[in-house]
Amino acid sequence: MPNCDLVVDATGRIVLPGLVNAHTHLCMVFGRTIGPERRLLEWLDLLMPMMAAMDEEALYVAELD
Repeated sequence: MPNCDLVVDATGRIVLPGLVNAHTHLCMVFGRTIGPERRLLEWLDLLMPMMAAMDEEALYVAELD
């Protein structure tokens, strides 16, 4: 048995993952109010230059949202 703090006996039970959605679009958070009436590809054309210009600090701020 590996070294661990807690062992849970799940014999006879179903174990499921935590279902955490780790898929994010942090770099898009600043553009969510830009052109909501636009179609997706049109909106992405506006957003791509902004996303390309983001540095590590901008992504950190986006993550705080």
